[in-house]
Amino acid sequence: MFKSSRDLGLLVDLLDGLDCCTFERDESGKLRILNHAQDWIVGIFPDFVTDGSWFDGRCDSAFLTEFISDARAAWRGLASQVSSEPWSERDADDNEHYFEARAVLAAGRPVLMIRRLGQEVDLRRSLLQKAREQKLASEREIRSHKDLNELLEKHVQERSVDLAVVNSRLRAEIARRAKAEARLGRLREELTDSTRETTLTEMASALAHELNQPFAAIINYLQGCARMLTTVPLDFAGIESGMKRATAQAERAGGIIRGIRTMVSRGEPRRARVDIETLIDEVLELLEATLNHAGVSVDVVLDFDAAPPRIAVDPIQIQQVVHNLVRNAVEAMAGQESPAGKILIGARLDIDGHLAVTVEDNGPGCDADSMKGLFESFFTTKDSGMGMGLPVCRGIVEAHGGTIDAEQRDEGGLRVRFRIPVSGDQRQS
Repeated sequence: MFKSSRDLGLLVDLLDGLDCCTFERDESGKLRILNHAQDWIVGIFPDFVTDGSWFDGRCDSAFLTEFISDARAAWRGLASQVSSEPWSERDADDNEHYFEARAVLAAGRPVLMIRRLGQEVDLRRSLLQKAREQKLASEREIRSHKDLNELLEKHVQERSVDLAVVNSRLRAEIARRAKAEARLGRLREELTDSTRETTLTEMASALAHELNQPFAAIINYLQGCARMLTTVPLDFAGIESGMKRATAQAERAGGIIRGIRTMVSRGEPRRARVDIETLIDEVLELLEATLNHAGVSVDVVLDFDAAPPRIAVDPIQIQQVVHNLVRNAVEAMAGQESPAGKILIGARLDIDGHLAVTVEDNGPGCDADSMKGLFESFFTTKDSGMGMGLPVCRGIVEAHGGTIDAEQRDEGGLRVRFRIPVSGDQRQS
């Protein structure tokens, strides 16, 4: 059981660590801060005071002023919460900073949360643009050298039947080919350097994509703790549970970083004996709020003769694969009114000793051109997507010695299946 003062201090420290300022708002529009003030908040609220007393909520940010006006729906209890898109502000030194805001009604009191995002938005755009340019340049070089080789082959085939002429021209062709091969060797070295830079870019993009989910979960758990701290009496058990879940998500983020580093470096996954049913259940528990909000139902069908086999895999990596596939299915069915969104997760042992896991939905599916590039880096069919989710899944599955593919369902929607080998002593009899 947590002690009240210690819980409050720990929660405030966690909110500070997220670069977040949390305010309570009264009916007249005045605000007072609930955690420690960040240095950037003074540039947004000119009348801000640090001692926790009420101050005039007049705001110098046009975007935030409009958001506070829209947030009244949440504060009147007409919506569970209102969130903003990221927006930018410039400080006194003309440096640009990115922020996002969220409004909730906690224990009947309006609460405003403002978080500084940092510079990752510009970094992400820069990395993606650089990767695309390098990939296009590499493809142009490869096509150019292929055309050169085809031209040399054509010259050799068109040589005269006269032996002397053939020999003379053949020697010239050999000399030219040697020069071309030397040039190709140099270009291969340059391509290797370019590929190494692209790999680093993919790793950075994959980290940004994969870490967004556990960080969002941490914020949600901490916001829940903040709401419970405003209730009387304090729900210490609920606060303890929320903080433990936030800690678990932080540990999961660390595991994701290790997993992506292993995948990019082609190292061996950190394997442990687990069963697929437990991994699937934990993923669905993590996505419960997302599924409920989207109105999507999930059925799990385990086709085993006995209990699910215990397999030697990296649990966090395999959970990340299932998590990405389920989340992609939910996003594919977003806004779909009829039929109702439904996801089917299946698992079984194939006759060749591989564990096969499928995730299928009844959404719109993909066209033929999109199907060809689903597992390629930076390919996406979503306006806000980074194109790294399915490539990360492919890298994890291949690191486990498996395969992953996708196909259209006859009744509509998409079916994605991955298969990983199961050793002989893990198969069912």
